[in-house]
Amino acid sequence: MAKFTKYVFAVHAWLGLVAGAFILVMSLTGAALVFSKELDRALNQEQHLTAAPAPGQAPLTWDVLYGRARRYAATRGYTVGAFRDLPAQPTETIEVLLVRGEEYTSVYLNPYSGQVLGPQPRPLTRWLLELHYTFFLGKVGEALAALFALALVGSVLTGLVVYRKHLVPVLLFQQKISWRNWRTAASGLHRVLGVWTWLFNLVLAVSGVWFLLYLLEPASWQAAPPAAAAQPVTISLDAVVRQVRRQLPGARLTYLNFPRTAADTTGQFYLDLPGRCWLGEWATTVTYSARTGRLLSTALEADLPLSTQVSNALGVLHFGQYGGLAVKLLYCAGGLLTAAISLTGFALWWRRHRPVVRRRQSATGPQPTPQPV
Repeated sequence: MAKFTKYVFAVHAWLGLVAGAFILVMSLTGAALVFSKELDRALNQEQHLTAAPAPGQAPLTWDVLYGRARRYAATRGYTVGAFRDLPAQPTETIEVLLVRGEEYTSVYLNPYSGQVLGPQPRPLTRWLLELHYTFFLGKVGEALAALFALALVGSVLTGLVVYRKHLVPVLLFQQKISWRNWRTAASGLHRVLGVWTWLFNLVLAVSGVWFLLYLLEPASWQAAPPAAAAQPVTISLDAVVRQVRRQLPGARLTYLNFPRTAADTTGQFYLDLPGRCWLGEWATTVTYSARTGRLLSTALEADLPLSTQVSNALGVLHFGQYGGLAVKLLYCAGGLLTAAISLTGFALWWRRHRPVVRRRQSATGPQPTPQPV
């Protein structure tokens, strides 16, 4: 068993060494991205927030809002792709996704005045997200992120074998850390933090790999041919929304998707039904005809295939989209602790492999120590 543990320890060390720097980047950016909405709103309040409406003032109709957004987009060569992150509070604006081929940008609509607020400068969180899963290397970066996520899975599983005898003492707060020097401190911290973040890192690593499995499909590496832009929606969105609300009276509308290419003839409404927070805010989908306004299909979150439910649940778990502020703080702390694990792991490797500098000695004995002048 000792020989097996030694072999597993070697695998654990090399996985951490090869992927450590990238795991450090993903951990730090992930810790920040947990608060992506809060960061965007803090840095761009004029786009995300508006004054509270007057008593009794109702938002403009969906048809009016879509018309304002479409006119703004048309003068700049875009089409309206979606209304995203629909307001949950009266002081929130509507994010409007504008599409031009493969190019995307966002502007914001005041739901009470119809004023277009934007375009927003490139958000910090979008920059962090791109760094988090592509390292600014496009598809190659995504493939690397998948490999490093697999390395993290391997590191977590091998770490369980290496530190199995410390699990109970650490969880019972009986494992002490020696602060005598940086070597003992790094070893103790690596062990204790690894145990406390074991399940957290396993969930994040597995879900990260799951999201990037599409890279195994050859079509994902081929550039999509340019497509003609979709024609503006001419049906009454308000009439379609009323149909949806009659069909699902307890659901909250979270996302309105419009046709984006000339070949698209349908759009989707995404809704959040109470009681299944682990499936996300977009799990229930209603598809409508963009030509007739007729509802074509409804996919309730409870009736989704198991694979889709698993995928949705992994997305919620990966991004900490449940449980409110307390969960976000835990995820942020988990990301920071994982970064500390990467640093202490490198310190332990350096302790074992750093070059040892010995003073040269003559054949007759050690050289005398120079005396100060």
